[in-house]
Amino acid sequence: MARCDSATGSQHKSANLKAMRFAADENFNNDILRGMRRRSPDLDIVRLQDEGLTGTPDPEVLDWCANASRVLLTHDINTMPKHLSDRLQQGKSGAGIIIVQASDTDRPGHR
Repeated sequence: MARCDSATGSQHKSANLKAMRFAADENFNNDILRGMRRRSPDLDIVRLQDEGLTGTPDPEVLDWCANASRVLLTHDINTMPKHLSDRLQQGKSGAGIIIVQASDTDRPGHR
């Protein structure tokens, strides 16, 4: 992970982050999304369910993200990396994924 300590580097890093486009997986923690938007209101983030992709299989989600030039934000460490790897081995492009580790209380179905 790159680290920037100078004021100029921090501004550059912030500008790069704002230039990125993100898509949040349908089970992505909305508290995290709200925090991201509060911290950087001009971040370009869409939720998959708002794009009509609820229940869409992971490989199709990655197709959509690649076509939309969006990096996928996900908690799915179990299957999403494999699907992305398969996609890249097939010679397809991908905008990438960012896996955010969720605590047990953040996972769907946890009480």
